[in-house]
Amino acid sequence: MPESTGTPIPISENFPVAWPDPQDKTLAWQREYMHCPEAMPALAGDFWLTVWNGMDHSREYSGAPRQALLCWINNYIYMAFKLTVEPDEEEAANKKAEEARAAFGENVQTHWQEEFLPEIQDYIERWDRFDLEAASTTQLQQHMDETWDWLLRIWTLHFRLGSGHGRETFTNYYKELFGEDCDLAVVRRLVQGLPNKTTAMGQALWDLSLRLPREFAETINENSADKIRAALERSTIGKDFLAALDEFLAAFGHRGNHWGLQYPTWIEDPTPVFVMLRGYLSTERDPEAVFTAQTAEREQALSEVRGQLQGYPQTARDRFEKLLDLAHVSEMLRENHNFWIDYSCTSRVRRLMLAAGRRLVAAGIIVSAEDVLHLHVDEVRTAFANNLSEDLRALIASRQTALEQFSAIEPPPHLGVEPPPEDTDTTSEPPPPDEPGLLRGQPGAPGTACGPARIVTSIADAHTLAAGEILVAQSTGPSLTPLFAIAGGLVTEIGGALSHCAVVAREYRVPAVVSLSDARRQIADGQWIEIDGDAGTVRLVE
Repeated sequence: MPESTGTPIPISENFPVAWPDPQDKTLAWQREYMHCPEAMPALAGDFWLTVWNGMDHSREYSGAPRQALLCWINNYIYMAFKLTVEPDEEEAANKKAEEARAAFGENVQTHWQEEFLPEIQDYIERWDRFDLEAASTTQLQQHMDETWDWLLRIWTLHFRLGSGHGRETFTNYYKELFGEDCDLAVVRRLVQGLPNKTTAMGQALWDLSLRLPREFAETINENSADKIRAALERSTIGKDFLAALDEFLAAFGHRGNHWGLQYPTWIEDPTPVFVMLRGYLSTERDPEAVFTAQTAEREQALSEVRGQLQGYPQTARDRFEKLLDLAHVSEMLRENHNFWIDYSCTSRVRRLMLAAGRRLVAAGIIVSAEDVLHLHVDEVRTAFANNLSEDLRALIASRQTALEQFSAIEPPPHLGVEPPPEDTDTTSEPPPPDEPGLLRGQPGAPGTACGPARIVTSIADAHTLAAGEILVAQSTGPSLTPLFAIAGGLVTEIGGALSHCAVVAREYRVPAVVSLSDARRQIADGQWIEIDGDAGTVRLVE
């Protein structure tokens, strides 16, 4: 989203804006829907500012000519991009940055295995070694300062990895080999069925469901994880299952209902895991069988393409193999670095800040540990530096009120100035005329499905999704992917063919339509719909 000198956007009465920098109002700001769909408290906003600063720091390695800017406004995240070179220098700077990204992508697996992952795991080990309860106030404050420094570094690595673009590079070369009109479904098959941390979690959850004694199927319908645990503790087989559950949580419990500092992890509250297990008990779709079939299809497609390439020069065949390997690495890293960075690291930062919150509670500064989420990190630092002598309860109460107020409204999609008009391709064919009851999005994952729509906001709503129903959501980040094992199809409001939702849906063989604007408004909960993942359409059934 480029900067703009366009028309100023009027500020509404229910969404007042006080710009941190007067120049900010001259930029085109867009609400960040993909990762931050909900209003968030102050500490979560600080976390996101650090994440975004990591993107800016990653520019040092590529020389990208646009600086990413982030603003926490009325509890929502807005983003803009600012040109850092003269306009007539942008094209040359973009070319140079793309060359740098391509060079990095050629060796991205080596960077990840030998440099990035060991560094990230070292930070995780440091977090795990630190005794949050035994530490003195000074030690806890120092650890907190170190943590936010580590975060910036970790997210710099995250965005450097995002520059690999292995899948896109391979797709472009495939088109070069076989023509622009080639069947891109073959490309999808060539990169499917690859092991990664997300599919491993889905398989582990499936295996866990098989270990749940069927006599306890009704027990896990309890709404409280504590009640479920108490019921299972009464028998030997129940205790055995809880031991298996704890193993699962140790491996994957750093996830939560959504991704972000403000959301409890499954380790804190495993209720969402029990909700997902209920769904798994109602389906016969075995993820392992699905992935085995995906692998077989990938190998078959690869054999056929290699046959087609027999008449090509050796240099072309060699480059095909190299770029395919890079595409495979890119697909696996997409999920694996989310596991280590987005979830493993974030969960530990949350654990630290809640420990800081407990210190503030003990000192009478705040009411509950979770109240720390309504403070900025610098305010927490100041409280520690002043020997926990301040009373922050009134400040927190006012911010809680503001969070409730802004959560109840639909914030504007744009702030500052109007964004420039999107480039349109006048040579392309016009879209087909609208049909009654037909909604158009974009293809996400191939196949068709028909069934009742079920609107899901977070994994906490998972109990509403029955096997075979069509999951409808704003987006489906990694926290919702376990539901793919029971969903008959997927519809999302945002995302594209290379989004996390689309990629994982193809792995689960679940038809998906993405980028369908206002899907949750246009589709009623429980309404029967037909989706076509190849055409990117949803038909409302009378």
